[in-house]
Amino acid sequence: MPLYWDIHLAHMPHTLSPQRKRIGVYLKAVRSEDRECLRGLAAFSTRQPHWDFQIEEQSVYDASPFPPRNLDAILVRLDQKHPLNESLTQDLPGVNLSESDEQSRLPRVCNDNRMIGIMAAEHFLARGYEHFAVFGRADHYGLSLRHKAFYDTVHPQQRSLQRYEEDEQVFDDFSSWVQQVDAPVALFCCSSHFARSLIEHCRRKSWHIPERVAILGGTEDDLICSFSSPRLSSVQSNAYRIGYAAGASLAKQLAGEKVEPELRIPPMGVISRRSTDMLAVTDRALVTALHYIRDHYPHPISCDQIADAAGLSRRSLDRKCAQILGRSISEEIRRVRIEAAKSLLVSSEDSLQQISELCGYEYPERFSIVFKRITGKTPTRYRAQFRE
Repeated sequence: MPLYWDIHLAHMPHTLSPQRKRIGVYLKAVRSEDRECLRGLAAFSTRQPHWDFQIEEQSVYDASPFPPRNLDAILVRLDQKHPLNESLTQDLPGVNLSESDEQSRLPRVCNDNRMIGIMAAEHFLARGYEHFAVFGRADHYGLSLRHKAFYDTVHPQQRSLQRYEEDEQVFDDFSSWVQQVDAPVALFCCSSHFARSLIEHCRRKSWHIPERVAILGGTEDDLICSFSSPRLSSVQSNAYRIGYAAGASLAKQLAGEKVEPELRIPPMGVISRRSTDMLAVTDRALVTALHYIRDHYPHPISCDQIADAAGLSRRSLDRKCAQILGRSISEEIRRVRIEAAKSLLVSSEDSLQQISELCGYEYPERFSIVFKRITGKTPTRYRAQFRE
């Protein structure tokens, strides 16, 4: 039996007029990305008051059939090889959100997986890493695109780069490589689910995250990222826009218009959390200083306090920081605080007053000035871009 949700979509009347359209939606609301897609679809549906929705929380991997039931169109996340694919899509307008196969019988609206891989690579390159590994899946179309884009971005930089399948059987080979590298390593997992498994493996090996191994997940899943320890950094897809664009594609098809066979929606950026909250630095004194900043940035701290903690003079600390990081110790304090603020703006409902205090700023006005100077956006505008 279908499971109906009231998510502010058009309500189904007792008697359907011939002009009304019945849209079947087959997604798993337990998935963070699917929930955001539904919100985007709900926003588009306000422009289509004649649409009624049958929303079934049914896994596309289940063997039991879920027939169209007199639908006019469908929105589904369905693999081409799935046995139900043909029966669901034959002669029926619809949109497929699946990324696991190169071919789709339905028009596809999905992540720009190439850009996800590029953003992941640039996130680590900007932090000075020299040793990289990427975990992907050759049998998954979308994840293979992320894998290739990451590799193609890092490889020309002449950095050490290893490639692995997302399979726990490769952990022994991966562990041997990490033990041979006497420097911090950066790992990109094309799926955040596997990234969490990799975090657990590194913890069993007693490898500190992110000091020894920094880990970045492929796309944001708030539950997976929040329940990882440490919390997992990830690429933030624009699932809301995917849902909205899928609705627009359905509207065109129902009007008899042609649509693009594939529409790729670019990600919004990297949400930096604890699992990548480190720079690739091997100088022990500077590492101590950076640890001190990370542990104390919510509180008032001075450059002299940081120098004392690192066992250096203020001048020596400034010189090391400039030589290795390319910025002053004061700039590093601001960077850490603003990175923390970015994460809170995206992942919490805290007020600007609360966020400024949590990030070491006594006054929200000062926080807003510094945030805009570094990011080019006000905190309010930065938060809004993730919710539009």
